[in-house]
Amino acid sequence: MELYYFTPSAQTSEPNAFEFEGSKIGNSNVITSVRNDFVKSSSNHINVDEIVLEKMFAHIKSIEEKEKVFLCDVIIHGVRVRLTTTSRHISEFFTDNFYNPREYSEQAQETGVVRQGSIVPFKVNVYAINGVFDSVPLYCYNTSTNSIYIFNCSFYKVIHDIVIEATAKILREDRGFIIEKTTAIEKSKNSVAFIGCNHSNFECEDRFCAHCYKLVQNPAYKLQSLNYTVFRFTFKNNAGDRYLSPIKAVMPDGSIKKGADLLEFLASCISDENIYIANLNAMLSCLTPSDEKVEIPLSGIDVKKGAEIFSYPLFKNFYQKTSTINHYPAAAYQFLHSKLENVPEITQEYMISNSQRLEDFVRGELRGSKDASIAKYFNSISEEDGKKYVARFSCFEESYVLIDMAKIFGKVKIITNPFECSKLKSLSVFRRQAKTEKIDSAVFLKHMPDAQKNNAGGTILLKTAAALCLNNISICELNIFDGIEAPDAGEGFNIKAVYEECIKKMFSIEEGKPKAENIIDGSNYKTLFPPPPPPKS
Repeated sequence: MELYYFTPSAQTSEPNAFEFEGSKIGNSNVITSVRNDFVKSSSNHINVDEIVLEKMFAHIKSIEEKEKVFLCDVIIHGVRVRLTTTSRHISEFFTDNFYNPREYSEQAQETGVVRQGSIVPFKVNVYAINGVFDSVPLYCYNTSTNSIYIFNCSFYKVIHDIVIEATAKILREDRGFIIEKTTAIEKSKNSVAFIGCNHSNFECEDRFCAHCYKLVQNPAYKLQSLNYTVFRFTFKNNAGDRYLSPIKAVMPDGSIKKGADLLEFLASCISDENIYIANLNAMLSCLTPSDEKVEIPLSGIDVKKGAEIFSYPLFKNFYQKTSTINHYPAAAYQFLHSKLENVPEITQEYMISNSQRLEDFVRGELRGSKDASIAKYFNSISEEDGKKYVARFSCFEESYVLIDMAKIFGKVKIITNPFECSKLKSLSVFRRQAKTEKIDSAVFLKHMPDAQKNNAGGTILLKTAAALCLNNISICELNIFDGIEAPDAGEGFNIKAVYEECIKKMFSIEEGKPKAENIIDGSNYKTLFPPPPPPKS
């Protein structure tokens, strides 16, 4: 039974073979012919040689007179990415998603950064060209030249993910900065980051982002990043008044170490006193958190106390699945006023089979919203239209929105300036426990065992933090269960509130304390909820 379908809008006279304006919803709704991440299949890989390049540039030249070719530049944490594309849709999403060079400089000035020391001497070249090679979707990512070729595909997710992969490679190899798939929450210039949501190494689902969204509504917290965050490893100088991120070292023998190789060397200095002493005269090129360049010998930084981590946002606007409304309903209103991608039409069969769920959602979450503007809007349209909007947003897993999250949470609740950093207090992994657990045997929050941080399933960020940070940050697991049996928990028990309070707890966990003190389980979770103060007499 078909639950949804894709159709052009009434204004689309001749649908493009690769993208067209779909049936009306949002500010725009571009439907792409490719709606899956085909780069995961080796059968779609093409070796781009001189012959392929000649064909590509000949094709671009042949269509320049009748079709527009878009040239777009953005900067992603100091890495310039240049996109050449025949797709208007890709060009618009790309330049809305990331800062162009002028905007990037303006953001630097806004935070008082005088010189952008993080600009790297490499750039990524991206070609997204449609209508060549028999219209079959093809790709090539040449890691040696930092060149990306995407043929016959207007699906922005493909561009988004492979551009971040290429940028992450350059930052890791040249600077020692790590881009990791995380969500980061900030409080008073400190942050906690969560690995798990949409991360290939950890079994977790989109819906667990709900606990992060919920926390951002609290006045004390801000959203620093969704999906991806940039992390820099820093050491204090001997005076203890500056944080420095080593990006390059000239060793006593004249050899050069930089990026990930330099971080590995610093980890060996922490673990082996002889290596540290033998290289005290190595000259380090460093960046401060505000991008100022500093030259200092290895002996001038306090390596033995371990590294600390600073987190940075990556995006100007966020590329999100529209199914976000399932765990943050308030987003639905702004989604209807944003650029959309691959939002289908709904069949009558879908509406009938999901009628009660959609009705409850519209009446309870939208028409009954505590946000007056959201309630006003959804009460001004028919309930049937509201149900159709919700159904269209949530039925297809590859429907996306490009959203300014400040419009959802408020400008002061979102950090998007790429130079505005926070010191990482805790790194946590969301782990989905696909079972129903009795509350007395459930472990919600605990320290991650050292062996687990370094195993093959760990991420680069986890492994590097374990090697460099000693006790400067806590690394935890937050277990989220598909179901909890809590017969003795008392009336009003809310498992979602337990998860949210565990996230808050991560801002105060200290790695050096006895680990048993930081375990939250069925025996002590109530300590997360202190009793209210007695009424004033």
